[in-house]
Amino acid sequence: MQKGLSDYLETKRQSFARFYFLSNEELLEILSQTKDPRAVQPHLRKCFEAINKVTFEDDLAMIEMFSGEGECVKWDDKVYPEGNVEFWLTDVEKMMRMSINTKMGESIKDYATNERKQWVLNWPGQILLGCDQVYWSRETEVAIEANDLKGYYNQCHQQLKDVTTLVRMPLTNMQRTGLGALITLDVHGRDVIDNLDKADIKKPSDFDWAAQLRYYWEESTVAYSGSAGTFLRQVENKFRYGCEYLGNSMRLW
Repeated sequence: MQKGLSDYLETKRQSFARFYFLSNEELLEILSQTKDPRAVQPHLRKCFEAINKVTFEDDLAMIEMFSGEGECVKWDDKVYPEGNVEFWLTDVEKMMRMSINTKMGESIKDYATNERKQWVLNWPGQILLGCDQVYWSRETEVAIEANDLKGYYNQCHQQLKDVTTLVRMPLTNMQRTGLGALITLDVHGRDVIDNLDKADIKKPSDFDWAAQLRYYWEESTVAYSGSAGTFLRQVENKFRYGCEYLGNSMRLW
């Protein structure tokens, strides 16, 4: 009986790999309450990096996710808990990635049309940091090609001063946490620009710049939600950002 139970749980874990983060007792608790999708809620935080809970509508459709810090990210579409739990949790995973990718694209467009001081207050922490890195990578390469790293250093320094001014204003806890992480990342970015300038970098292909972890918003048929997605490059390596929801905490992205 014990072997039969272990084999059964293994088939469930093979169908949804995140079940490997759960003990046998926790997984059995989920499987024994398949008629009540809400029973999965206490275990979501173990299956996903930052999803603490999801919102169920009256018809049990799931429409948004919350991090442990209380940050809310609305999904692109509803997910209905139909079929075996491992199947609809796979749909939850896909919707999580799709929604983060969509929010990233929307934030990149918003950055180009609004003042940065306003933009930083309008987006979830993960989106804020990701979009910031996309524009930092893009603008650094423009500055290298224009031989104006000193000018871009001054621009980065002014952006830091603008954000630190915002921190002294009345903000929500979510906004304050996001800005704290952004400041940490922007200080690092400014220092990288200073080092590139001192190294007399002339081309984006120079090693000192190519060795940096860089973020780009690109068109690709393998990205989520259409053809666009965030890609990371470092030297000769290139890979797509996984869009795992990370919540809003003090961290480098």
